[in-house]
Amino acid sequence: RLGVAHAVAVDDLPDFVSAGGGSIQFVFIFACYSFAAGKAFLKAGARHVVCCREDDELADAAAIVFCRDFYSALAHAKTLRDAFEIGRQAVKVSSEVDDAENEMKKLVLIPEGDYNHDVPVFYYDGEPRSRRSGILQQEQNPAWVLAKPPHQFVGRGKEMHKVLSELQRVRLVR
Repeated sequence: RLGVAHAVAVDDLPDFVSAGGGSIQFVFIFACYSFAAGKAFLKAGARHVVCCREDDELADAAAIVFCRDFYSALAHAKTLRDAFEIGRQAVKVSSEVDDAENEMKKLVLIPEGDYNHDVPVFYYDGEPRSRRSGILQQEQNPAWVLAKPPHQFVGRGKEMHKVLSELQRVRLVR
């Protein structure tokens, strides 16, 4: 059936993902208790995964704050590591999130440790956007292209696609 989520067992994920022979650069799994799924994506060849710690349930308010600032930072040419930290710190200082510091600690970018997450996610004309001290480069009609969502696009990703599409269309000023 179209438009309905389909569960895939964590143990089946590596075979399912690697079956196409392609590579996965970045996976965003924002569900409670998603660490095992994140590790399965790493095992399948993903290089960078954002997920929640294995034993934690993430508050919706924390997820909303994190996503807003994380994707905004990515859209403003921050690296994955920088955007992740911006999102985490936004959760930590948010008045919208109960027990904000604890909620922030539930978010994880794996593999952890000294792994290099200093990579861009969005590209401009096939090249990474320049990083000018965190200031969005002023461009006339930038040629950013955000792929249309697949027909079976479900979950919070649908809202994030809409946000990113709007960020392409209008200038964001804080």
